[in-house]
Amino acid sequence: MAENIISPYGINISIVGLLFLFPILVFSYYIILILKNKATISPHKLRSQPPEVSGGWPIIGHLLLLRTHSLLPHQTLGALADKYGPIFLIRLGVHPTLVISNWEIAKECYTTLDSIVSFRPKTLIQKELGYNFAGFGFRPNYDAFYRNMRKMAVSEVLSNRRLEVQRDVRIHEVNRGLKGIYNSWTECRNGDLIAVDLDEWIGNINLNVILRMVCGKRMAGGLQMEQCRKAMRGFFELAGQVTVGDAIPFLKCFDLGGYLKATKKVCKELDCIMEEWLEEHRQKKGDAGASAGATEESLMGLMPSLLEGMELGGYDADTVIKATCLVCD
Repeated sequence: MAENIISPYGINISIVGLLFLFPILVFSYYIILILKNKATISPHKLRSQPPEVSGGWPIIGHLLLLRTHSLLPHQTLGALADKYGPIFLIRLGVHPTLVISNWEIAKECYTTLDSIVSFRPKTLIQKELGYNFAGFGFRPNYDAFYRNMRKMAVSEVLSNRRLEVQRDVRIHEVNRGLKGIYNSWTECRNGDLIAVDLDEWIGNINLNVILRMVCGKRMAGGLQMEQCRKAMRGFFELAGQVTVGDAIPFLKCFDLGGYLKATKKVCKELDCIMEEWLEEHRQKKGDAGASAGATEESLMGLMPSLLEGMELGGYDADTVIKATCLVCD
């Protein structure tokens, strides 16, 4: 027999009844919200809105339409553009989304109207990976903090001057990789050919070049390299993931799919690595015997002095340094 609950008004309510009542209340709330929004929209504004794709469901919107197995999402949107025109509306869960499929309109949006459309949606995973949006690559707002961090990263990592200064880093890592292959061949006593996993070899070189330019560190190989590569791989795999809670906000607490749990695990691993490297930079900078060039050749070594006197958007300096270096990796 179902367990009963005594309400404050003396009415017996069964658990089964509550479970049956919950979806009805959610659906009713959604219908009331739609009617309220339509009532507040003027007829002129309603006529000026782009067409909305038909077939949307309550609460989930057009998510099922984008999950068709015969077409990829961009192919589905292309087919909808052929039907509804170059600009139309779909609903991703409860969020209305404008889709533009015309290069002239897109160009106008990102030139004339760039200050209006240069915003990113706030997703749960990107909030975790970006230290609560301290990383400029995940920051939803195109504000002064975003512009300052982006300018700093570009000038200190990707500018022609910095690439030329750190040219020896790239040469050294390639030579080191080639020497490793040669040593493996010479250790083969019978002189036979040896198999080289080029994916792993090139991946290790790229990872060490990036880490040395951004963080002033390199992975020596073995378990340390594998742990770092695994954490970075998890970071990039999760960075573009959209959860059910992003589309349907009242479901975010359930963590359907377990993506948030996996994200927090990856964030903890990466934060430990970044914190250790940042502490090493502090120790080197405080050591009178350490050379200034060795301490400040990377972005992580330069940022403490670059951030002095800068508005950090409410974050502490360590958080900004770790988030910026992680985005640049």
